[in-house]
Amino acid sequence: MRAATVVAGLAWTRLRRRDSGAVVAMLGLAVATVVLAGVLAGVTIATDRSTALAIERIPASERSVRAAWFGIPGDASERLASLDGAVDEAFAGFGLDGPTRLVLFRESTVAGRFVGITAIEGVADHVLLRSGRLPRRCAPERCEVLRLRGRGALPDAPGLRLVEVGTATLRSRQLYGDFLLSNDAAVADATIPPELGDTSEYHRPPPPPLVVAEGRAWLEASPALARTYRTYAWVWPVASGAPRLWEVDELVARSERARVELTERSSSFGVDAPVEELREAERSANVAGTRLLLVGGEGAALLLAFTILAARGMRRDLGAARRRLTWSGAQRWQLSLLSGIESSAVALIGVALGWLAGIAVAAIVASAAGAPVG
Repeated sequence: MRAATVVAGLAWTRLRRRDSGAVVAMLGLAVATVVLAGVLAGVTIATDRSTALAIERIPASERSVRAAWFGIPGDASERLASLDGAVDEAFAGFGLDGPTRLVLFRESTVAGRFVGITAIEGVADHVLLRSGRLPRRCAPERCEVLRLRGRGALPDAPGLRLVEVGTATLRSRQLYGDFLLSNDAAVADATIPPELGDTSEYHRPPPPPLVVAEGRAWLEASPALARTYRTYAWVWPVASGAPRLWEVDELVARSERARVELTERSSSFGVDAPVEELREAERSANVAGTRLLLVGGEGAALLLAFTILAARGMRRDLGAARRRLTWSGAQRWQLSLLSGIESSAVALIGVALGWLAGIAVAAIVASAAGAPVG
């Protein structure tokens, strides 16, 4: 033990000498590691940004994960509270913000009026108010609504008194997807009002009124709508920066598991996710990242080659020390211990310093680029 301690002390003394070559080799390794860490961070940030840009190009109607239930509720298992519970359980821990909960009743005659009715939990976040004010929560005696499109009177009957308090448009089709046509005037990003569509639309009657209320509970329970076909939907918007590149696989897998769980519970359930679009964004980002990694790796390789050249001086000095120790009667294991301690110390300290500096640089760059530092 004493002999090993002496050898370790000798190695430490030699490493501290400026002319041993250890310091130069250590700094070379540190710089090469900083470059490598910077390249890896840069690739991750660049591919993440590329993914975000690709997600922005996905059409709004497809840029969300959507669970939906279609039909007319029958037994208690198809009531809204039960369906909410099933969706919450299937999507527990899902990595996107949400869900936004809504109901859309098929356009039909309700209390003598042909109308379409929808309701959103948190309607203020999803509409652009054009006139009037935002509606209060829908209640049996008075269900305030915003008119999204169409003309004509609204149902006003016991159990369903719709009171218009303003007009508005939906911010985008992201919430409703293909439930609303791309030229539906109820949506702010509609391509063109239905009245000005192609010639096949000219002789069709104008679309019926479509109104939106705050909250689903009363409309779901309203006797006037009890036999009206409806769609319950739970929507998780997919936005730029969510999901991150490294979260795409998990998002796709979780969506598929949720789809299986919900369809096993009821055939009326469906889950849609932009899987192909996300996969394409992932592939494009990975191609760009591979190119950047090749370029950056060349720089790190050059620095590593310099480090190897610098280590040759350290090797010559170590060889001279081994010969002197041999003349002094040192055993083979002591010589090996000296070589191992010096080589390991140079490698570990150099790489550790390089990674620490590289992580600091990566954190600064990530913060500036708007990427999560972690």
